[in-house]
Amino acid sequence: MGKHLPEYSTTLVPVARKLRKQMTDAERKLWSQLKRNQLGVKFGRQVPFGNSVVGFYGARAKLIIELVEVNITRNWQCKRIRRQMTICAG
Repeated sequence: MGKHLPEYSTTLVPVARKLRKQMTDAERKLWSQLKRNQLGVKFGRQVPFGNSVVGFYGARAKLIIELVEVNITRNWQCKRIRRQMTICAG
């Protein structure tokens, strides 16, 4: 995957490794479906990307997947997250 990644800070590599060891249940479930090209796209998990670490990255598909755990009763948080996702999607 390295040749398909944008430049990133090498200080993020240990952070990404730590995050891979501390995945949430939702991340583990998603990873079980994404790993080993089961969906026809190669994904990496907890990948350094620019100045941050993204949850899952499919380089050839140009796709980033981030899981966000939200308490649904906090509707304002859901709206804020949806707005951020829309901005990121362009």
